[in-house]
Amino acid sequence: MMSPETNRPLSVSTAVAMFGVIFMTSCAHAPRTTNSSSEDAPIADRGEQPAQPVVAPAPIPPTEPPEPVEPAPPIRNVLRIADNVYAGSSAASDAALDHIQEMGIKVIVSVDAAVPPIEEASARGMRYVQVPLGFNGIPRAQALALTRAIKEAEGPVYVHCLDGSNRAPAAAAMGCIGAGLIDHAAAAAVRKRVETGTAYAGLWRDVAAFQPPPPDTELPELLEVAEVSTFKAAMTMIDRSYRKVTYCADAQWRTPPRHPDLMPDSSAQALWHGFLEASRENPFPDDPRFTRWLLAAKAHAQGVQDAMIPVDPAVASKHLKALQKSCTQCHNAYRN
Repeated sequence: MMSPETNRPLSVSTAVAMFGVIFMTSCAHAPRTTNSSSEDAPIADRGEQPAQPVVAPAPIPPTEPPEPVEPAPPIRNVLRIADNVYAGSSAASDAALDHIQEMGIKVIVSVDAAVPPIEEASARGMRYVQVPLGFNGIPRAQALALTRAIKEAEGPVYVHCLDGSNRAPAAAAMGCIGAGLIDHAAAAAVRKRVETGTAYAGLWRDVAAFQPPPPDTELPELLEVAEVSTFKAAMTMIDRSYRKVTYCADAQWRTPPRHPDLMPDSSAQALWHGFLEASRENPFPDDPRFTRWLLAAKAHAQGVQDAMIPVDPAVASKHLKALQKSCTQCHNAYRN
């Protein structure tokens, strides 16, 4: 190829460059047809993915109201021991008294050490009899009092302890034996129903050995409020407070949904005060083991209380677990 200006041959690189310019210029001025451009071809023919349609996000459903939480039953572990004689848990609250009134109960027998709500019961047409019992047996004087309470009742009787699973059914069974309402086989069936196992063996030992008193036996006077030692009263406070604290612990140290009246800090404080009073009224001051265990339990109760403000669930649970272990070993040695 010759240069038009010099009439000399062009180099190969120059010729290639000039050819490219001419080709691009001609393409720019050439008319376009509908079939020659790949840009006008269907998307599928060009091997491209079609654009996805824009989908509006699903509307957020309205927040459902929380399911109502059923309140805890006012009384628990209710058993029918004989005709018109029942056993169960504490009747200390208004809701429990209302429930017992609806059962048609006329006489409430408490075998717990806590002062019974005699005025509240009386306002509902019921009267109280208190026959405090321990956990390791039923002395004959209390057995005769239970006999009289059931034998002379002017209507259905409800016998209760704190939980309703140990002292109350044993006391009700003993009173029914004394009143001639059931025999020892029926009492043994009651024990099987409550399934206490080897625990509280002293209670059921005395039930099995009890014989109905002769007709001329002088029965003890029945009291609405019995005299109770300060230590027993303190232990009753501990039992009640410990149950409340465990409810709070199960709710991650918050107010339990089924017990909206419970507060973790006040429950823990009541538990510690119970141990404080118990340590002041130590019934075995000359027993170094008992004293050591009692003070250790008091220290763990203090640990639970200290972990409430601010709430430290790990520390509170640690002390509560240690407290439970301490109480169990003491009860096995001195109470059960």
